[in-house]
Amino acid sequence: MSAPAEGQLRASVAGFVGRIVFDNPGRHNALSPAMWQGLHEVLADWGAREDVRVVVLSGAGDKAFISGADISAFGESSDDAATRAEQTRAWRSAVGRCPWPVIAAIRGWCLGGGVAIAMQADIRIACDSARFGIPAGRLGLAYDAEMIAQLVAVVGSARARMLLFSAERIDAAEAARIGLVHEVVAQARFDARIDQLAARIAANAPLALAAMKQAMPVMPRAAPQVEAAIAACLASEDFVEGRAAFRDKREPVFRGR
Repeated sequence: MSAPAEGQLRASVAGFVGRIVFDNPGRHNALSPAMWQGLHEVLADWGAREDVRVVVLSGAGDKAFISGADISAFGESSDDAATRAEQTRAWRSAVGRCPWPVIAAIRGWCLGGGVAIAMQADIRIACDSARFGIPAGRLGLAYDAEMIAQLVAVVGSARARMLLFSAERIDAAEAARIGLVHEVVAQARFDARIDQLAARIAANAPLALAAMKQAMPVMPRAAPQVEAAIAACLASEDFVEGRAAFRDKREPVFRGR
């Protein structure tokens, strides 16, 4: 991947793993409108590709995952700010709509919109350097009902209220304790753990991954669509291969059909 200018995304695919790096180091990887839109476009493209089975989101460097939305781009008027907030809400939901499992690999600061993006991911792995917070109250901002409902679903009503109303920062250990992240990993082992987990997921049957993702509450679908996805798994060559590999005590080779 070539080095981008500030405020861009780096996107690459290798070994069925799609990687998106938020790269805006001058603003601790705050997301500009172009980055929000780029995230939406990349994920929409990857959702239709056969060479992607899992997506990893991370921030450039070790200072931040995402420090929030770049509010300097919101404009001066309340109408401009409202329009930009609605756009970012729509672009943010692209992570939840991605048909493949998404891993948020979180180093350093994860604030505001960064927490919202991370919660859209299916799995959140934090480096022990990670720090989390939702500072909207100190900025005169308010999050939409969808984001707040998701925060309540992830950490519970009591802890959501504490995070939102206090705007306090918490460390990775506390984030794991309240369920905001699934796992905390030491800095020295962090990259290896992300690579290992992504490779493990990518080795699984893609039709099964997509069907299970569809059934998850983070990306709600009508029941008939979920049932159709499950039926497609049971009728697939991959299902035959999975059973044969289990019987033969070998690793399966899945082809997504």
